[in-house]
Amino acid sequence: MRKLYEVVFYSGDMPFPAYYVINQIECENLEEELKSEMPLITQRVRQMFGILEDVSDYRIQEALYVLQEDGLTSLNIIA
Repeated sequence: MRKLYEVVFYSGDMPFPAYYVINQIECENLEEELKSEMPLITQRVRQMFGILEDVSDYRIQEALYVLQEDGLTSLNIIA
């Protein structure tokens, strides 16, 4: 059964720290889908927030979460 998930980015550096929706993923296997979508999601965060290349992809990915029925889960735990 396919489920819809939202990937959010936590930006604590903005004037009003918040979670921003970056992408929606509809899939059966979230882990596999995230592995294939991670470069695209990371690039989208860079573009949306003007993050330069001197910030590593890993650092951006540390601030990414998936909104699930039971709350937020870090992408690092899932993928």
